[in-house]
Amino acid sequence: MMTHASRYLLLIGCLSTSSTLIAAPVISVPAQSYQNHFRSSQALARSQYTPFSAITTLRSQLPVFTAPAPVPVNAAQRRGNLTTPPLIGSNVTLTELSGNDVFNQFLHIPLTTGGQLLGLTIEAPNAVAVRLGLLITQLPDNAQLAFFTAHGSDPVAAPIHGAEINQLIATNRAAGDHSSAGQTYWSPMITGESATILIYLPSDNDNTDLQLEIPSLSHFFQDPLSARTAGFCQLDVKCYANWNDASSGVAKMVYTDGGYSYRCTGSLINDSDTATSVPYFLTANHCISTQTAASTLETHWFYQSAFCNSSLRDSRYTKLTGGAKLLYASANTDTSFLHLNKQPPSGVVYLGWTTATPLLNDVVTGIHHPDGDLKKISFGQLDAYQNCYADDDDDDTFYCHPASSSSGNYIDVDWSQGVTENGSSGSALFNDAQQIIGTLWGGNDSCYDEDGVSTYGRFEIAYNTKLKQWLGAGGAENNVTVIKPIAPTAVNATDGDNTTLVRITWNAVANATSYSIWRNTINYQASAKQIATATTLIYEDKTALAGTTYYYWIKATNTAGTSAFSEPNSGYRALTTATATPVLLTVDGNISFGNLSSVGDVDWYQVSINTTKSYSIETWQGTLLDNYMQLYGPNSQTAILEEDDDDGFGYAAKIVRTLKPGTYYIKIRAYRPTKTGTYSISIQ
Repeated sequence: MMTHASRYLLLIGCLSTSSTLIAAPVISVPAQSYQNHFRSSQALARSQYTPFSAITTLRSQLPVFTAPAPVPVNAAQRRGNLTTPPLIGSNVTLTELSGNDVFNQFLHIPLTTGGQLLGLTIEAPNAVAVRLGLLITQLPDNAQLAFFTAHGSDPVAAPIHGAEINQLIATNRAAGDHSSAGQTYWSPMITGESATILIYLPSDNDNTDLQLEIPSLSHFFQDPLSARTAGFCQLDVKCYANWNDASSGVAKMVYTDGGYSYRCTGSLINDSDTATSVPYFLTANHCISTQTAASTLETHWFYQSAFCNSSLRDSRYTKLTGGAKLLYASANTDTSFLHLNKQPPSGVVYLGWTTATPLLNDVVTGIHHPDGDLKKISFGQLDAYQNCYADDDDDDTFYCHPASSSSGNYIDVDWSQGVTENGSSGSALFNDAQQIIGTLWGGNDSCYDEDGVSTYGRFEIAYNTKLKQWLGAGGAENNVTVIKPIAPTAVNATDGDNTTLVRITWNAVANATSYSIWRNTINYQASAKQIATATTLIYEDKTALAGTTYYYWIKATNTAGTSAFSEPNSGYRALTTATATPVLLTVDGNISFGNLSSVGDVDWYQVSINTTKSYSIETWQGTLLDNYMQLYGPNSQTAILEEDDDDGFGYAAKIVRTLKPGTYYIKIRAYRPTKTGTYSISIQ
């Protein structure tokens, strides 16, 4: 929730200065209880952490890395602004765990039952909790990751399989995020100053199958599970028995965006199909507006007092990890609508809603987590309709003007008991039938300001604009027309990196259920042959002949049909990958002459860098007209930094890159593995 001094500088902006309701019949959906069997998160963790049972004896052996202190945050950052809720955790860069050598920073523990454990500990002095950001380049589906506090023998959440992490990253890609943020998996929240990570690699994986970094962590400076922190006038929801059912559908949210962590409030919401329990989740757009943020979501259920005005926590409290899929986000009513990736615990209620127009002076109720505290309840009445727009000169200022029921897309609430606070953002507003009619943006109310109001985006506008697609008659995605997927992008086939296979990867396609892999020895898709079908984003072609260049295409498929061919990418299986003794190069020294004298031959060069600056590594054509360069390091002949085909003269390779002090290695091969010839190379 945001606060402003003026009641008319309240809301996240509408798209224009007016808003017209979409004419539609009134629909009312009741609440629905969910009672399926559910084990607590702790019991679930215990049942699945067998490879990690040695944590107590291993902990003292693990390497320990200490994170630097976070940059101090000011009061404005803590309060948040119009695009983000209050900040409770800062991003901290972990330089020692960045780069291509992170795998070797872990302690490696062979297991008598097969496979190995990798482990390390990260200390974050003065943190009340942390989340670790794992930048994933390659992770086996059957790997498992578990996270521990400084002294705990149980993981903080059930161990997560590589397949689940890969799916989260694929979902981020499908939503358009191909950045490092989209490739980052954020661990469950780990309380305290110390976080231990253990990775289990089964015996059918080798060390090259795992490529990850831990370049950052989120340092929580405010307790995400704080209690007794809300204003003195807040009302304990457990003191109002008639709201017990509805309150069980409200959850506290913790999520991370760009390494910074926040908290809000959200609610389970029922669809029109009484036979389903689809975990749709409603919150604010200014809380979560991107898929990458949604993938980090943790929800905290039954985070409430055990009984009226008790400081004890309800024994049913459950933390749910696993993130969510973002289905809809709009600033027009500050609505974010998600599908949780995991089912919430037994005993929760999927909240009812109505598309009836809310009327002035209607009695309303809000249930929320003010300042992250145990669940509270507020009572009041509708005070006004509002129409809002952004200041063109200041993105942090939004003006709201009185509007009518047909033009205002927000509503003001005047509280008679209780208020809302930072952390209440995204919480639902209920009518007297306990149906959702709005979602909290913010306000200027407080325990010290009886004239303040809270402002909510109108649910029925969001419903008629988009949410009916999921919540309407028939429920869920039954009303969604499935369309044929588009062709995959970023297809990449390895060039001689392996003597046993060619590895092909590609980006995920929205709504695709499988992918077909096609191959040809010439760049001509009409005569290409399908060689496999995959449901993941990687395929290993072990039937490729060594030294033969192949062209690969990918198609995406779902129930509506199959996409066109992707753009092609060529690759080949190496004749040999032996790392020959490298020829020494000197910066600004003489040109070195090379000769790839046999099919599949490669040349290696080594150079020592003493000063951090930009260097140009360039080749020139001899009898070999087309070569390919790969740069490795620092201090590694296997950690690739960059590769190039023809940025030099003609079809010669060239790499310009800033290098830090260390030893680097350069691999030169023919672009087509069957070609041979001479060339020259230098570094300046």
